[in-house]
Amino acid sequence: MKPFNEYLAMTAEQIMADPEAPESLRIAARIELEKAQKFNLEVEVTRTATDKPA
Repeated sequence: MKPFNEYLAMTAEQIMADPEAPESLRIAARIELEKAQKFNLEVEVTRTATDKPA
């Protein structure tokens, strides 16, 4: 297992891909990825609703 400070420099995707990452960090990374996906979907819905057709 890596020292904790190495995990601080990693993205959520990198933590999820690391088989040695502690479960608590993997859970936090998964939550962050879910939040980001939800945010992107909300932004996409808003953007398409306000975009004018070309």
